[in-house]
Amino acid sequence: MSAMHAIYRDLQTFLATCFDDEELRQLAFAAFPDDEIYASLPGARASRRDLAFELTTLLAKHHPAPPPDLWTYLLQTRPRRHAELSRLRAAFDAPPPTPPAHTPLATPTAAASDPELYSRLPSRRGRCDLLACPHPIQDATADPFALLRPGLVNGLRREFWLEWTAHNLVIHTVPTLYRERQQMPPQLPLPLPLPLDAPSFVYYPLGRAGRDGHDAIAPTLYRFHIERWDRGARRLTLATACGRRWHIELHEMTGG
Repeated sequence: MSAMHAIYRDLQTFLATCFDDEELRQLAFAAFPDDEIYASLPGARASRRDLAFELTTLLAKHHPAPPPDLWTYLLQTRPRRHAELSRLRAAFDAPPPTPPAHTPLATPTAAASDPELYSRLPSRRGRCDLLACPHPIQDATADPFALLRPGLVNGLRREFWLEWTAHNLVIHTVPTLYRERQQMPPQLPLPLPLPLDAPSFVYYPLGRAGRDGHDAIAPTLYRFHIERWDRGARRLTLATACGRRWHIELHEMTGG
C-alpha cells in the first residue's frame, strides 16, 4: 500500500466514523465546487461506509488533493475533531486549518469576486417565489444565477417557489428537483420541523440535459439546501457548479 493510499484510507475511516449516510451526501453537495462527486455517489441503499469509500475514491480521481473547501466544511461541522483534522490535512502536505470566522448576514452586494452572496427578502402569507427574488449581482452578463429568473423550459414556464404553513413546506419546481440522482415530484411536500440536516437537492433550470448556450460540457445546475427553517429563521442556499453561493434569509412581513 502506497503512502498516499494509506492517507486516503485514513480520510475514509474518518468520514465513515464521524458522519452518517445523509451527512456524507450533504458533505459531497456542499464541500466540492463541481457536481461530479455528488452526482456520482451510489443510490439510497448505500451504507455510510460505502459512501465514505466512494467519496474518497472520487476525490482522488477528480482532484489532485482534497480542496480547501473540504477542510473548511469538516472543521465547521466537526469542530471538536480539530486536532485529528489537522493531522489529516498535514498528511496531504497542506497547512493546518484555522477555525472559520463568523460572517454576519451582509447587505446584498454586487462584488463579482465574492463567492458568498447574501439577500434578506420579505415574504407574505407563507409564499416566496425564488425566481422573482432580486439578485445580488445586477450585471446580467456576469450573473451566475441568471437562470433563476422566469422563462420557458420546453414550452413550460420555469418555476421555483416555496409555500408553507405551520406544519408543511412545499417546494414547487419546473423542471423538477433531483436528489441522489432521483427525480422529485414537481410539488415536493416536506413536513415541519425539518431534520437538523435538511435534505439537499439539485435544480436544473433547463432540464436535466439542458444547456444554456455558454457551457457545452455540462448542463447548468443549482444546488439547493435549506440551512434552517423554523420560527426563528428561514434560511436557504442556492449554489452554482462553479462554487458561487447565494444565501437567502426570508422574513415575514406583517400587515396588509
